Amino acid sequence: MPVLLSCSKAEIRNGLIGDWDYGYEIRERKADGSWDEWHTIQTYVLVPGVSFTTDGRLLYGGETSTACCTFKKYSLKDDVIKLQDLVSCPYVDCAYCDEWKVISLEDNVLILEKCDIIQEKYTRAQ
Repeated sequence: MPVLLSCSKAEIRNGLIGDWDYGYEIRERKADGSWDEWHTIQTYVLVPGVSFTTDGRLLYGGETSTACCTFKKYSLKDDVIKLQDLVSCPYVDCAYCDEWKVISLEDNVLILEKCDIIQEKYTRAQ
């Protein structure tokens, strides 16, 4: 089971702030509740990284998102990132979850659990 390496809210917030590149490694929750093994996603599409700013903005590829069903802001409580300010679009019914959980936060690796069904790795942008 992954261990959250940062112990306090301040440590998580300070460690989270900055730019994170998508790592193309995921694992999914199995029907029995356990996690499968990490595997690399093979895709021809560049997945933008995320940035967490000190003033609560959430950026994708360095920009505020205008894409349907994405969020513009976040707040942090303990190890839960609450996503806020949803970009909604006419004629689109957004199926989303509005929380990400910090599973592990090390100097250069961030693991986020999304929607209680998937975990994704990010690496600190250089």
